[in-house]
Amino acid sequence: MDETTLKRKRGGLKASLTNFIKHVQLLPQKREGLDESEIVNLQQRLVRLESVFIQFIEVQNEIELITDETNLDEQYTERAKFDDLFYEYLAISKTLLPDDEHLDHSSNGTRYMVPVSAYTLEDGLIIAVDTSNYISNRIQHVHKNRIVDLKKKWLTSSIKNLIHHYKMHKHLFGNTSLKAWRKITNSMSEDGINFSVEQVKTKFSKLKQNYTKARNNNSQTGASPIDFLWMEEFDMIFKKNHDVSPVATASSSKFTPLQEQNGNSNSQPNIIPKKGCKNSTEKILSSLEKMQQERALRQRQREAERSDILNAYEKQQ
Repeated sequence: MDETTLKRKRGGLKASLTNFIKHVQLLPQKREGLDESEIVNLQQRLVRLESVFIQFIEVQNEIELITDETNLDEQYTERAKFDDLFYEYLAISKTLLPDDEHLDHSSNGTRYMVPVSAYTLEDGLIIAVDTSNYISNRIQHVHKNRIVDLKKKWLTSSIKNLIHHYKMHKHLFGNTSLKAWRKITNSMSEDGINFSVEQVKTKFSKLKQNYTKARNNNSQTGASPIDFLWMEEFDMIFKKNHDVSPVATASSSKFTPLQEQNGNSNSQPNIIPKKGCKNSTEKILSSLEKMQQERALRQRQREAERSDILNAYEKQQ
């Protein structure tokens, strides 16, 4: 959707929140004043309100992805205003519900104690809200960061999608990295994988760090190998010649001076073919070892994907 359509959709969601606020303002400000029908009505409206909040975040994320950088502060203000009203009237509504929503007093009796509330927005995404400071049944202060825990699990399929779109948009990094990351994030969103630009950038940076660490370690003779699930994919992106095994290259570089030295010696004519034979054998063994490692890596990758799919299915049951 274009920005105009998204803003029109956001306007409808803001109108829904406004209607909810007007409804709450017309209710008695004590739970004892609500009859049963009003309680049921309020409970159903709360369910709808949380759905509106989810949709607002999705639309707002899309708007922030495509809007011009000079207008981002305006978009952040839009988000903050909606958040403030949502959490304020959500809390007010909770205080109006009957005994099963009862709030316990703190030990000194000066305030109400409310557990942290968690709202599931989408698979793996949790928003936790600190609503622990109640005075006169009204929220006076909500946690200044409101979104306390914004974590989403990176599945194997999500990482694979990220790597794919990084390769597709790698050429954009020559100009501005922010534009490139926004393009990658937007492309992932179109594939149904929703993360923020910062989450995408941070995840890829960590993957690259792990790749560099594993690659540098595995190129050292005698070092215990470090497995990196996406070695082949990252080699294709960052290694100039990813078909060359570092082990084989190191072996060749060590042997070359010996070949040249023995080539100048007339007293040992049989050494050159023997060394050459040994060098060829080392290359073959190195290639076989590399093939075996890649085969094992692909096997672990397939197992990880199957495990992710199974876990996701079990969560849905």
